[in-house]
Amino acid sequence: MYEFAKSGLQQQSANHIKRKWLYKPARVVCNNNQLTTLNVNGCTSLQWLDCYDNRLTALSVSGLTSLQHLDCSFNQHTALDVSGLVNLEDIDCCENGLTELNVRNCRALQRLNCSFNRLAALDASGCTSLQKLYCNNNKLSAEVLKKLFEDFPERKEKCGRVLLYTDGDSKYKDFTQPPELAAAFKAAKAKGWRLYKINNDDLMEL
Repeated sequence: MYEFAKSGLQQQSANHIKRKWLYKPARVVCNNNQLTTLNVNGCTSLQWLDCYDNRLTALSVSGLTSLQHLDCSFNQHTALDVSGLVNLEDIDCCENGLTELNVRNCRALQRLNCSFNRLAALDASGCTSLQKLYCNNNKLSAEVLKKLFEDFPERKEKCGRVLLYTDGDSKYKDFTQPPELAAAFKAAKAKGWRLYKINNDDLMEL
């Protein structure tokens, strides 16, 4: 493991990290620094990446087919593409300002936290292992939510859980209209999903 957490690492010292990549790390932790770029291209053995709380404006993880855990929250990304990373189980990309997020066909993905971004679209098709989703405080429309509910996999043995919105969230909150959304909402519950909101700091099931 290579750990640079809270080391005050700035971009001029990031070359030190690049030299480390020659040893094909399985785990990299560089959170709580001041990094504006991070190049992990070619790190095909990387399984765990924590780079949260930096100043990253972009992060390319394409080709990192061994990656299982990614926490890039509290940065400045506007787009993140993890599609096709078939071993990825956990993603936290909250508090970034994302307008684009591609998680299609991440079939091992169990937990996704994409809350507090600017997403107007969210496609979870092919995420057949999904169990927990935090998508509150975005800009998801009734049509997007309908498709999201329809794409949820069956969760009969263990309930899936979704946090849909919180106090002050400007996102769509009425799941009784239109009728197509109401039907998809009901069908998601029938598939074993529990849908929540936060009201006055209390978690409440919808």
